[in-house]
Amino acid sequence: METKRTAKKFVDVRGAIITGIVALILGILLFIAHQWLWGGLTLVLGAWITWHILTHVPTKDGHPTNRSDISQAETANHFQPLDWEPVKSAQDAEALLTSKLGDRGWHTVSGTVAISAPIQFVVAASDGTTKIVTAAGQIIADDGSETNEEGK
Repeated sequence: METKRTAKKFVDVRGAIITGIVALILGILLFIAHQWLWGGLTLVLGAWITWHILTHVPTKDGHPTNRSDISQAETANHFQPLDWEPVKSAQDAEALLTSKLGDRGWHTVSGTVAISAPIQFVVAASDGTTKIVTAAGQIIADDGSETNEEGK
């Protein structure tokens, strides 16, 4: 009963067994206390959580997430976007901003592809709003704060 780790899926067998046993013990204790409804619900919830642990596919892809590691990888790649980075050109940066923040007449002011890392594009809207888009797909406001989906 070892924890199995594959490239596609991580199965936490020990965690599932422990969760199932705890839910089973709590359900039995509730049945002993004549709490039939809560005992049954505990068993159902415990079974669902155990099943979820066994079948869960993680979303983490193993790519670096902090800026310094990404910059080191981009530098080693001769200041070119990495294979997994979604923004590879100025047009990609404009398209990302259009899809996330709406069509505001985005146009690229500058970019650092083949010049330096981190690879990023400065993109301006027709209303004067400026955003920085990294090759990793992060949108940074002109004041340095990260922009959420609505652009606020």
